[in-house]
Amino acid sequence: MRPIKFRAWDKEKNKMLSQDNPFQSQIIATKIASVECGYDIVLMQFTGLHDTSEEKAEIWQDDIVEHGGMPYQVVWNEEQGYWAAQPLITTENETMLFWLIDEGDCVKVGNI
Repeated sequence: MRPIKFRAWDKEKNKMLSQDNPFQSQIIATKIASVECGYDIVLMQFTGLHDTSEEKAEIWQDDIVEHGGMPYQVVWNEEQGYWAAQPLITTENETMLFWLIDEGDCVKVGNI
């Protein structure tokens, strides 16, 4: 079973908030509960997956990953109920989501 973890991007301060910091954790919990927290933040959930780099970086919602030389954004597919990678550059062959199921699928290169 994967751990349920959240982080948040603070749009005003341009920095990531973490549940490891007690104050930041409280801001994140308030946003999860849909209560106005006074901060302009975007929540991101941990997918439970890691990339193939030596660091085995955690893959989070809205991260940018590379697969087959192409950049993708990690998104939750609400209709099908799975973590997917959405192409950032669409071509004839790369217009659809692919299912993130293996830790060997991609390498994290950044986040939104």
